[in-house]
Amino acid sequence: MPFDIINLLRTDALGDCGVQLSGPTEPDPGRVLYSAMKRAGFSDVSVKIRAGVDTQGRMLPVLENMASYAKAGGALEGRRLDIIMDEIGRSIAEGTFMMALPQFLVTGRA
Repeated sequence: MPFDIINLLRTDALGDCGVQLSGPTEPDPGRVLYSAMKRAGFSDVSVKIRAGVDTQGRMLPVLENMASYAKAGGALEGRRLDIIMDEIGRSIAEGTFMMALPQFLVTGRA
């Protein structure tokens, strides 16, 4: 069963700089930061996307960290996370693993 562990995680609003997402459970903050920064009054807003791709399992610690946050935050039950992490381990062993981790760099002038 395909899954996207990144979308299982949530983020808080970026209130420190006046940027408010749709709420503290915005599932895709990187995709909405441009418009959120414009609404907050920033000018010269720019977006760059960098994506790291792993097919060897080198990012497994990142996934384990995300899973721990999902469990601590109540986004997923421990048993479900165990199933997901077991599936990830199998895919690494079988050579079918692929993880892409997009990182959004959004800048602007206040």
